[in-house]
Amino acid sequence: MKPYQTIEDQKTVINDLTYKLQFSKEKVKDAKTINTLINTVNCFETMLKNKYFTDVIETLLYANIKEWLMQSEVYDGSPIPLQEMCSGVEFDIANGSKQKKLEVLSVLKSHELENMIKNDTLKNANFTDFNKLLTDLINEFKKSIVWNK
Repeated sequence: MKPYQTIEDQKTVINDLTYKLQFSKEKVKDAKTINTLINTVNCFETMLKNKYFTDVIETLLYANIKEWLMQSEVYDGSPIPLQEMCSGVEFDIANGSKQKKLEVLSVLKSHELENMIKNDTLKNANFTDFNKLLTDLINEFKKSIVWNK
């Protein structure tokens, strides 16, 4: 579901219905229907902006973009990889959290394995359950979010 696109689509419908109202034979009834639709769209839009605190999403996107910029060393004069950043954000959104979680798990497991090999402790290995640790950590973050009212 794309709520912001749905809101824009509904506003287009409202404009079309408002234009058609001048040709209506039941103007009072149709105007009441249009006003109900307008109120519904306004409530939905307000709920998205305020109650569900979309600033959290923006914060995470800015953090992701900042990370791209830091990796690209733009502070040293390198070109800004705008297309790569946009493609990266779109890719992450399209593939969802499960894909990102798998990528993080892969890095953590590789790090643990590398350290075990380096320290010669692979024979007696007790591998960390990074999946549970990550799930618990993300759930704690979710619980700590204070939704804007």
